[in-house]
Amino acid sequence: MKSRMITLLLALALGGVAATMVYMYVQRVEEESTEGLKTRTVLVATRSLPAGTAAIDVLASGAFEPQKVPVRYVAPGAFSGADQLNNEGLTLANDVGAGEQLTSLRFRTTQTDAFLSQFPEGTEALSIPLDFVRGVSGHIKPGDKINAFVTGDRTKFDFKVTVAPGSNGSTANISVGGKGQSTFLLLPKIPVMEVLTTTSTGQAVESPTMTLAVSTKAAATLISAQETAKLWFTLVPEGDDL
Repeated sequence: MKSRMITLLLALALGGVAATMVYMYVQRVEEESTEGLKTRTVLVATRSLPAGTAAIDVLASGAFEPQKVPVRYVAPGAFSGADQLNNEGLTLANDVGAGEQLTSLRFRTTQTDAFLSQFPEGTEALSIPLDFVRGVSGHIKPGDKINAFVTGDRTKFDFKVTVAPGSNGSTANISVGGKGQSTFLLLPKIPVMEVLTTTSTGQAVESPTMTLAVSTKAAATLISAQETAKLWFTLVPEGDDL
């Protein structure tokens, strides 16, 4: 009799634990389902916004709209009100497409920070006056890659400079000329980050420039070539493996 009573109590206890666990599981599922149905208002771009666009310009142009998005799909740092764009220190660090959420992670505190955030790791900005650019007539634009050729004494230059990850740094086999003065490929596939020929109002700038993404060593090589020899550039077609 006593053993039956103990068995009965144990069964009731186990049943109670099982019922509690089932209840907790159902509650959790219901909470997750309800959370998925909850929405939050976020700001979404209504058109494509290029990197470098100031937050106040996005606000002034009205290039956004509030949308209700399920909480689970809200991007980290998503803006929820237009007042968050009313900040002169914020600039888009990269391009934003139409329909994308505007978030604090997409902005930088200054235009310079936003611009530099686009550069490949291990590179820095080098601007060269377009007056010195020979070989390409007005066709260079941001996103292009160019090859740098130089006419001078080959022994004064380092042929194995890697401009960016994946670039072919071996340039010694591309050369025309003798042992002294010759023309050779100095640096391959240099990323072009900016070409500045006009102001924000559309007027031509007095000193047009192009800005390249180069390593410190590559920058010194280009500057040396520009100062002591004759520097030329060619535009590399997309998909060129050179």
